[in-house]
Amino acid sequence: MTEIQLDNDVPVPSTSPRPTLYPFRDMEVGQSFFVPNKTPVQLSSSKAYATRRTGFRFICRTVTDWDVKGTRVWRIK
Repeated sequence: MTEIQLDNDVPVPSTSPRPTLYPFRDMEVGQSFFVPNKTPVQLSSSKAYATRRTGFRFICRTVTDWDVKGTRVWRIK
């Protein structure tokens, strides 16, 4: 059987920040962004993740902007 060596004082490497697709963290209350060709259901997991990580509250609605149907996301708290 091979013996495994234990090491002390080896620092844990930092992780790079997770890239974000949507600007949830940058939003102020009352600001919104539009995501073309997506439904609120398709954005629900991203919105839930952002709410857990930031403590902010968001609301999504299906809208048509510039003759394109999609979802607009507002920060409400």
